[in-house]
Amino acid sequence: MRRINSSGLAAPVGGYSHGVATGDELLFISGQTPESTDGSVSPEPEMQLRQIWANLKGVLDAARVDVSDLVHVRTYLADRSHRSINAEVRRDVLGAHEPALTVVVCDLFEPGWVAEIEAVARVPASS
Repeated sequence: MRRINSSGLAAPVGGYSHGVATGDELLFISGQTPESTDGSVSPEPEMQLRQIWANLKGVLDAARVDVSDLVHVRTYLADRSHRSINAEVRRDVLGAHEPALTVVVCDLFEPGWVAEIEAVARVPASS
């Protein structure tokens, strides 16, 4: 098992890693939040979702894999009304790539967050 922590993200606190790569070529990415490296969070839902994807891509970069290696994405939305903007931002980031997907509407850890996204990616043997 290999822990993956991106220097481009706020350091994990509370006993977790940004991601964990297993021996069977899978990378499990912890839930990424809309916090930027300085801890700020945009009040705009679209900007929060773009920051979340930027954070998730930072973990992928640290593991030397790409969004095309994502096999599953789970999005937790704080409000059902954000589902359209969530889908739009996801399409912008993933392009034609269509991993398995789950979207859950729920209460999130911080009241100001519109979403949190976790994912599983394939780690090619050459990474």
